[in-house]
Amino acid sequence: MRWTTAALALVGVLAAILPGRAMADPAGDERYLRLEDAERVYAGMAEFARMQGPLIEVSDRRELPALAERGTALAAQTFAVAGARDAMLERLRKTPGEVPVAFDAIVARMRAVEAEFASRSLEALQAGEADAVAHYEARPDRASIDAVGDAMAAPDLARETAVTGLRVKWIYETLLTGNMDEMRAMTPALVETGIREVLDRTRAPDDPEYGAPPLRKELVREQARMVKRMVLSHLPEADVAALAAFYASDVGRAKRRALVEAFGARNDEDGARFIRQLLERERSRTP
Repeated sequence: MRWTTAALALVGVLAAILPGRAMADPAGDERYLRLEDAERVYAGMAEFARMQGPLIEVSDRRELPALAERGTALAAQTFAVAGARDAMLERLRKTPGEVPVAFDAIVARMRAVEAEFASRSLEALQAGEADAVAHYEARPDRASIDAVGDAMAAPDLARETAVTGLRVKWIYETLLTGNMDEMRAMTPALVETGIREVLDRTRAPDDPEYGAPPLRKELVREQARMVKRMVLSHLPEADVAALAAFYASDVGRAKRRALVEAFGARNDEDGARFIRQLLERERSRTP
């Protein structure tokens, strides 16, 4: 396996019991959210509203800073972490099954590893890349590390950030280059049709010839997966074994599926609201 500096640096940006019988486990659902670091990932959605060139591909960017400032204020209200957390927990609570209490300590150790890497400079990460590869390759449980990294929801959650980035890019470029009179004339039904098309288009497979790295969905997911493997390689073997058992179980697979679905649905809901409200606000501005 090849660690890339970009994947290592992502840590600073994104920074043993088998499950029991199927039953509601509210505390376990919150524990699972922490394991996947779902709230922190969702908190990053609003940051895409700060987007500037060269990600915004328009010939005249003079109006972009002011638009991004207005968009950032709106995104902070729209992509609300508390609301997303409630939506994810509601969905998880409809998926019975216990998440081991022992995961509290495992999550704490994972966060400590992530914090240690996040504290390093880019130069230090680059200098330590070979050691990170050697450390991973020397693990006798490397197959389990890979299995857990592949099974976790976190890479798919990270992919959602690129989806949001593409949507912000689209609405900014549309507002900067489009005909505002035509936009003001759009009916509510036409606006909703356009939003639905944007939501669908931004979930389509990546165009290999288009898009900067932060907006390449599969690249973002793969880098997040590599980061998780790196973090897991610094955990005790018993921790990795406990995680592997959970993610291979019916409960683990069901919880993962529920979280990914809830996270994506909330992202679509908030993304549509962001586009709709920003368009309405810009249409209402005095020419």
